Amino acid sequence: MIHSLISNNFAPPRNLLQLAIKSNSTDDRVLNVLMVNSLSCERGERLLFQDLSFILHPGEILQIIGKNGAGKSSLLKILAGLARPLTGTVRWQNQVIEDDRAAYAAMICYLGHLDGIKAGLSVAENLHFSRCLMQQSLDNESLAIQRFGLTHYANILTEDLSAGQKRRVALARLLVSSAKLWILDEPFTSLDKQTIILLEQIFTEHCIQGGMIIMATHQTLNISNIPLKTCELV
Repeated sequence: MIHSLISNNFAPPRNLLQLAIKSNSTDDRVLNVLMVNSLSCERGERLLFQDLSFILHPGEILQIIGKNGAGKSSLLKILAGLARPLTGTVRWQNQVIEDDRAAYAAMICYLGHLDGIKAGLSVAENLHFSRCLMQQSLDNESLAIQRFGLTHYANILTEDLSAGQKRRVALARLLVSSAKLWILDEPFTSLDKQTIILLEQIFTEHCIQGGMIIMATHQTLNISNIPLKTCELV
C-alpha cells in the first residue's frame, strides 16, 4: 500500500478546514495557512502516494523525503499549482488554489530541480528578469547578489559559471521575491559547505519573518528554533 508519513509530533486533523478557520484572528498564522487534504498522485498508471494531508503555518518548514521515484517532485509541483492531483485539494488562505491561480502564484516562489536561469544573461540580468517577472517593486537585486557571494560575477554570463555558482544564482531569486511560501526541489544540490550554512541561515530568517518553506531534500537540516515537520513518501 502506498502511504505517507508525517513525523515530528505532527498529526493532520480530520477536518483541516475547520481547524484553520476556527479563529477570527487576522494574523499571519490564520491568513497564510497552507492546507493539504487527502492528496493522491499517479504517474502513468502507477500510484505514487495517496491520502496525504497536512497543514503548514507561517514560521514552519516541511521537509519531504523518500526514495527516488517516490513522488517528491510531483508533490512539489502539485503544491505549486503546476500539476493537478488525482484526488484531494490544496488550499491557501482557505481557498482552493485552482480558484485563483494568479493570487496564489503571487504568494509562492517555486524553484525546481533545474536551476531555471537563462544562460545568455548575466547574473545581474537574470535576477532583474526574475524580479520583473514576479512583479516585485523592491529593488533588492544587489543585496541578493552580495548575500550569495556573487558580486564578482554579477556581469558574467551564467553559461560561464560553475554548477555551484549557477545554483546560487537560482537561489538568489528567493531574496528578490516577497513570496510567503517557498517551494524548493533539492535546494542544496551542487552547494559547498559554506553556502549550505548560508542557505540554512536564510531559511531561518525567512521563517522568523513569518515565511514558510516546503522542500524536498535528503540533506540533514541544521536549523534551530524553527518548527520542522517531515513528510516521508513511502
